Amino acid sequence: MSQILLQEIKNLVQQERRITRSILEKINEVDHRRLYATWGYPNLYEWLVKDLGYSHSAAYRRMQAARLLKSVPVVSEKMQSGGVNLSTLAKVQTAIRLEERRRGGKISSETKQELVQKIENKSAQETDFLLAEIFPEQKPRQEHMRALPDQEVRLSITLNSEQLGKLQKVRELSSHTHLNTTWSELIEMLSDQFLNKKDPVRMNQREQNKARSSSNPIKIQAFQHLVQKNQDPQKPSDHQISQGSQSLPGSQKSQYPRKNQIDQTAQDSESSSNVPARSPSQPLNASLTQRLSDADRKRVRPASFKTSFKTKPRPEPKAIPSALRRKIWLRDDGACTYTYPQTGQRCGSRILVEIDHLEPKAFGGRHTADNLRCLCRTHNHLAAEQKLGRNLMDFYRRSFSFKEVQPS
Repeated sequence: MSQILLQEIKNLVQQERRITRSILEKINEVDHRRLYATWGYPNLYEWLVKDLGYSHSAAYRRMQAARLLKSVPVVSEKMQSGGVNLSTLAKVQTAIRLEERRRGGKISSETKQELVQKIENKSAQETDFLLAEIFPEQKPRQEHMRALPDQEVRLSITLNSEQLGKLQKVRELSSHTHLNTTWSELIEMLSDQFLNKKDPVRMNQREQNKARSSSNPIKIQAFQHLVQKNQDPQKPSDHQISQGSQSLPGSQKSQYPRKNQIDQTAQDSESSSNVPARSPSQPLNASLTQRLSDADRKRVRPASFKTSFKTKPRPEPKAIPSALRRKIWLRDDGACTYTYPQTGQRCGSRILVEIDHLEPKAFGGRHTADNLRCLCRTHNHLAAEQKLGRNLMDFYRRSFSFKEVQPS
C-alpha cells in the first residue's frame, strides 16, 4: 500500500509540473498581448494577485519564472524533470534584471541559458551563493516593512555612504528650524516639501487661500469702519473728536480712533489705489466711496472703444496648462479611470498617472476638460494602440529598450 501511495504522489507531482509549465506559458501570452490592460489592471503582477488570487510572493515567482521561460525555452524541459523550480528560476530572473539595470543593457539568451544550467538541481540557498559569485557587484536589497500597533509601520532600509551623506546634509541645513530631528521627522519634512510642489491637491488649496487673501484688508477695514462710524449717531464727528479729545476721560479716549489715525489709514488706502486725495471739505467716507467707484470705472473699457487692428486668435498651447491639469487630477482623484466594460473592473492605479486625450491631438483633440482624463501609463499606451495601431506602439517601445550586452 505504501508503494502505491508513493507512486500516486509522484504522478501528481509530474502532473503539477506540467500544469505549472502550462500556466507559465499562458502568463507569457497574456503579457505579450498585454491582455491584463484590457481587463482593467495596470500590470501583470496586479492581475495575478487581484484576479487569479495568488499571494504576492507566489505571483512574483510565477511572473519572473515565466519571463525567464520566454527567453530560455530549455527551462520547460528542466521544469518537467524537476531540475529547477519556481523559486530558483525567480532568483535567476531577478538577478538578471538587476544586472541589466546596472549595466544599462540586456544579457544575451546564451548567457541566461548557462545560468539556468548552473542552478540545475540546486536548492534556493545554493542558488543565492552561486549568483553572488557570478554577480559580485550586486547587493541584495534589504528593505522590509512591518506592521505595528496603532496604525504604525517599521521600515528597514539600507543606505550607502552617499545617500546617508545627503540626508545628514539636509539635517544640518535645516537645524535652524528643525533642531535634533529624528529620521522619521526628516523624511516627513522632505515629503511635505515635495508634496507642496508636486501634489495637485495641495497646490489647489494654496491657490484658493491666495485668492481669498488677495484683496486689500486695510482698505476694506478702513472703509467699513468709517461708514459704520458715520451711521452711528452716538459716536461724535471728526470735529468733535479733535476738539473734545482733551476733555475726554482716559477710559473714553480709547473707544474712538483719533482723526489723524483715520486719515493715516485712508492715506494708506489712497496710495495703494493710486487715486487723488479728497478735498478738506469733502466727507471722508463719501470721498473714499467715490474713489473706489472711479477706480472700478477705469477698469471697464468704454463701449465706443474700437481697435484699429485685427487681432488673431491665440493658438492653443502644445502642453496642457497647469491649471487645467490640476483640475483634471482633482476631478479623477489622481487615479486611472480606465474601466473594462464587460466586467466593470476599474484600474484605479496611482502609479505613473498621466493626462490623456480622449480624442488625440493628432486627430484634432483639444485641451478641454471633457476631452481629458487620468490614465496610468499602461492604459495610456493601450488607448494609443487602439487609436494609432499596435505596430506603431511596438516600434515606440523597442526604441527605448536596452541594448544587448555581455556580462564581464
